[in-house]
Amino acid sequence: RSAATSTLGLGEDIGVIPLDSGSLGQTDHDGYIHDLHVTFLNNPAVPQIQRAMLTGKPIPEGFYSSTSMKLTLHSIVITSMTFQDHEGEQTVSLSINFTASKFEPVR
Repeated sequence: RSAATSTLGLGEDIGVIPLDSGSLGQTDHDGYIHDLHVTFLNNPAVPQIQRAMLTGKPIPEGFYSSTSMKLTLHSIVITSMTFQDHEGEQTVSLSINFTASKFEPVR
């Protein structure tokens, strides 16, 4: 298994998750993105992620980062979570929504 090239930070309670993949949603009419879909291997943070999704309580701040950029996310809400068994490992897919973001290129 190769090392993660992107990560998702979901606040202090959940922490940082190494991602297998991530894709940002489409921009709205003002040019802002509000959706992110990620996949990662099942890990010890999953129960806390499930709790955050089931309570619907927004995570105040987090981030999505890749080798080329970092996106600061605010008022993160986990909108869906699915599990899939793949080659003996369980993959988790998350969809999240956020209200504001700050884009920073990685130098």
